[in-house]
Amino acid sequence: MKAVRILRVDPVRRTVAAMVLKAKRDCTPQVRQIIRSPRHAARQILIVPNAGTLHCIAGLDVDESMQGWRLRGADDTGGVGILTGRDGSDGLLIDVPVTRDWVLERIQWLDGEDVDSRQARAEEMIPSLATDMRVALAAAVVTPNGIWLSAAHRAVVGDAMQTLGLGTERSAGQQLTPLGEAVFDLLAKARG
Repeated sequence: MKAVRILRVDPVRRTVAAMVLKAKRDCTPQVRQIIRSPRHAARQILIVPNAGTLHCIAGLDVDESMQGWRLRGADDTGGVGILTGRDGSDGLLIDVPVTRDWVLERIQWLDGEDVDSRQARAEEMIPSLATDMRVALAAAVVTPNGIWLSAAHRAVVGDAMQTLGLGTERSAGQQLTPLGEAVFDLLAKARG
């Protein structure tokens, strides 16, 4: 059985806890339980001098209303996350290359965005949207699983949609975030 030291970051309680993840082969069930999400992804968030790379495992089903966190020099993470290291040769989890105190010195807690502030941000964003983004949003399709851009539009504006926070990371910008849906609704109202 392999034991891997991790740090669990909880933005609701604003805590960073050292833990040990024990697994024979697959630690996915434990990861899902720790981050409270059935779907998750791992990404490198920082290269720490003299320590290695710092990776984050977090849930994919997040939106702007959730509380989050950010380490200085890294992207935002919504919801509970796990900090760990990764073996470069085979990608396996290894001990986290930093300490809890190191994280506490560099972490910034992010409050979730409420519906009113999301609506205000959507209204502010509309005048600056490029024409191709407006066209893509006008052609978006409403489904039971959210609002989606066509694959052709995603290929053109997907990266920009992600950068602006209008499209989800896991869909490469194709599925709209709650902010993207607010912009979509405002543009639909303006069209009549």
